[in-house]
Amino acid sequence: MPAMPSGTGAIKVMNEFPERGFDVGIAEPHAVTMGAAMGKAGLKPVTLIYSSFSHRTVDQVFHDVLLQEDVPTCRVLTGRGLSLRMVDASWRLYDISVFRGFPGIIIASPVDLREVALLLRWAVDSGKVVALRYPRGSIPALPEVKKMPPVEEGKGYMVEQGEDVCIIGYGSMVRNALDAAKKLRADGISAGVANARFAKPIDRDLVSEASKSKLVVTVEEHTVEGGFGAIVAEELRGRADMLKIGVPDRFVEHGTREQLHKIVGLDPDSIANSIRKELGK
Repeated sequence: MPAMPSGTGAIKVMNEFPERGFDVGIAEPHAVTMGAAMGKAGLKPVTLIYSSFSHRTVDQVFHDVLLQEDVPTCRVLTGRGLSLRMVDASWRLYDISVFRGFPGIIIASPVDLREVALLLRWAVDSGKVVALRYPRGSIPALPEVKKMPPVEEGKGYMVEQGEDVCIIGYGSMVRNALDAAKKLRADGISAGVANARFAKPIDRDLVSEASKSKLVVTVEEHTVEGGFGAIVAEELRGRADMLKIGVPDRFVEHGTREQLHKIVGLDPDSIANSIRKELGK
């Protein structure tokens, strides 16, 4: 049930399987409730909604899906993060903080197209309420990950090991984290990188492993207020020094994704500079 078939990419599936797609128009709350009814009837619904408009569905997610306890539905939040095509890029930056407090919801984000397929298949077959977040535009494959690990609920994995700093990337930001780590290693800083995969439930073992480094850094294309970094900080409980890198607590202007990354400090150079500064304190 896409709220916007063309923008979400669902139009391709709907053209191939017209009897299995329902264009609800720009009616995101209805899409969630319709998906809940389908899940109640034994189907496996997938609801596609722009992250920027997912806030309209708060009541439906809470009352019509989660409170029912037996309504499996995969909610795919498209156009995650900073984007060229919205007048206000800030609209796409709050879904973790909006939904993470709801019992029973799983929040995850793929790092590349291989992981999109893995997480989507897992979510549809899980029988649970899953919110997947992926960015608008292309997601380049990570050559650093030769074989993508199978999906296990609430589990991420280490991509590269390091002793001085461990950067935990969420979703597409793993790519920027890897590029930043390369720059740090050129300076003699031992930098590791992890792919979180899940924001809820958080991978406690992965966070514990990261805390063995001198500095734990989280990188996310989301507001730092109540986002992925805040979840990791709650789990760390002061066991290690920590730096949260994300979108600051202000409205962000319009621009290309690359331009906005530089403005808010999410490009690899800015990430590396922030870590150097933190390590130098």
